[in-house]
Amino acid sequence: MPNAFEIICLGNELLIGKILNSNAQWLAKKVTSLGGTVQRITVVGDDIEEIAVVLQEALSRKSAFILTTGGLGPTFDDKTLDAVALALKKPVELNETAFLMVKDKYHHYEKTTHKTIELTTARVKMAHLPKDAVPLPNP
Repeated sequence: MPNAFEIICLGNELLIGKILNSNAQWLAKKVTSLGGTVQRITVVGDDIEEIAVVLQEALSRKSAFILTTGGLGPTFDDKTLDAVALALKKPVELNETAFLMVKDKYHHYEKTTHKTIELTTARVKMAHLPKDAVPLPNP
């Protein structure tokens, strides 16, 4: 199906009911309003191997688009990128375009808050992507 979508939501906090999965609802509504069809919504915890399996299963169903939400921040439990790399059998590397995006976001934050923000290792981690990945801007 040319406009078929799968949504994969990541995070232990979703599985234990700590937070409501509002991202899934918002994405499904948005996809549908734009003419897409959501075929499946999956929730998976913060386990790299399990996330990779879910991604491989989604790839095997040949949806036109696979959307993931969660697990992309600078904290220790954000494992999405490593799982995507594992699922695609590609190494993770610093992506220069993504690095500039991260750097620009923190620079903008500094200008608006008048606070100095250090680009820590944890923050730079967000610019490490699977080889050949194309980062998308997050306005």
